[in-house]
Amino acid sequence: FYGFAFLNGILATLSGPASSSLLPHLVPKRELARASGLLGMAGQSMSLIGLLAGGFMVGKLGSVPSLIIDGLTFWLMAFLYLFIKMPAAAAVVKKQSFGRDLLEGFTFVRGAFLVGLVCVMAFLLNATFAPIQMLMPAQMLRFGVGAEGYSVLMALLTVGILAGSVLISSLGSRLKPALGVGLGLSLAVLGTFIFASSAFHSLYLTAATVLGVGLAFTNTSISVLLMTIVPVEMRGRTFALINAVGQAGMPLTLLLLSPFVDQVPFSSVFWVAGLCAVAMTVVWFMWGY
Repeated sequence: FYGFAFLNGILATLSGPASSSLLPHLVPKRELARASGLLGMAGQSMSLIGLLAGGFMVGKLGSVPSLIIDGLTFWLMAFLYLFIKMPAAAAVVKKQSFGRDLLEGFTFVRGAFLVGLVCVMAFLLNATFAPIQMLMPAQMLRFGVGAEGYSVLMALLTVGILAGSVLISSLGSRLKPALGVGLGLSLAVLGTFIFASSAFHSLYLTAATVLGVGLAFTNTSISVLLMTIVPVEMRGRTFALINAVGQAGMPLTLLLLSPFVDQVPFSSVFWVAGLCAVAMTVVWFMWGY
C-alpha cells in the first residue's frame, strides 16, 4: 500500500503540471479564469459523487472490486484525452536533458519574484494545512461521529470547493487573480480559526465548507495567475517545480509533528495553523497583490 501510494503521488506530480500547462493553449487568455472555474466545478462534482458512490460500492461490492472499477475510470480518462485537439504551439518542445530542464525551471522561478513567492507559499500552504488533515479523523472520533462524520466533513469540504469554483466561473475575467488569491487565503484563515475555536461537530462542518471555498479561490487564482505571467516555453517546468515544492510541505510537517502531536490539544495545532495562514495572507497583500 505504501508503494502504491508513492507511485500514485509520482503520477499526480506528472499529470498536474501537464494539465495546467495545456489549458492556456485550449482557451483564450480572457477566458482562463472561467475555464479554470469550470474545470474545478467538474472535478469537485465528480469528487462529491465519488464520495457517495464509493461508499455505496464498497458496501455492496467490497473494496477490491471497487478499486478495480476505480482503476478502469482512469483508462477511460486516458481514452478521452485522445479527443483533445492539440494546437501546433503546444507541440513545440525544445529537446534537452531532464537535468537541464530542471535547472532552467529553478533559475526562472528564482529570477521571477512573484513566481518565486507563489512557490514558497505553495510549500507553506501544504505545511499549514497538513496538521488539519492529519488530526481530523481523530477529532471525529472524539466527537463520537467516527468515519461517517468524517465522510460528511470531507463531502462539505468538497461542496465548498465546488461552490467556490462555480463563483469563480461566473465571475470570469472580472475576478483579478491576485485579488482571488488574497480572498481565498482570507477565507482559509476564517475556516481554520473556526476549527480552532469549535467544540461541536456542526461547527466543524461549517468550517470545512468555508475552507473549501477559500481553497477553490486560492488554488484556481494562483493557477490563472501563473498561466498569464509565465512564458509558454517555461510553463511545464515552472508548474512542475512549484508542484514538487508544494507537495514537499505536507510530509515534512507530518514527520515533524508526529512524535508529539498527541501530547498537545488539537485546538492549539489549529490555532498555529490559522496564525500561519494569517501571516501568508499579510505577505500576499503586501508583496503579491
